[in-house]
Amino acid sequence: MGNVAKWALGLVAAVLLSSCGDSIGEGEPCFDTEECAGDSVCASTVGGNFCMNRCSSDIVICEDRQACVQAEEDAALYVCLPGGETPVGNACTTSFQCTLGAICAEVDGEFLCAQICDPAFVQGCPLEEACVPLDDESRGICRVVAETAD
Repeated sequence: MGNVAKWALGLVAAVLLSSCGDSIGEGEPCFDTEECAGDSVCASTVGGNFCMNRCSSDIVICEDRQACVQAEEDAALYVCLPGGETPVGNACTTSFQCTLGAICAEVDGEFLCAQICDPAFVQGCPLEEACVPLDDESRGICRVVAETAD
């Protein structure tokens, strides 16, 4: 093996070894929590395992406007859901697809991205919408308020 080939092989090995110690960022796939940067955890979702920041079960919206949701396989773990690209009101199959602060929820028989809200907080939804509680009643989604006939 020539000197250039040895040098190139050594450079490749050095690059690979230097990347081994890097932490995985939020929203990136992971195998174990130790891989995740900072205080984030490797949480199981329907789309696989991803590094996500923890949040408390008593909050609905994380500090950076992410939805705080229960982890798929751990009822005691709540995580901040990074936003996806599917806008509120559009079809979805997982909450990972929905934009920041939204989750994938069943609305009138179909799954749509909907803004998450706290049913105890009156001002949590846009005008002409109300926070409709989900099954656990500690979280809800914003829905258009139906007009009532007088």
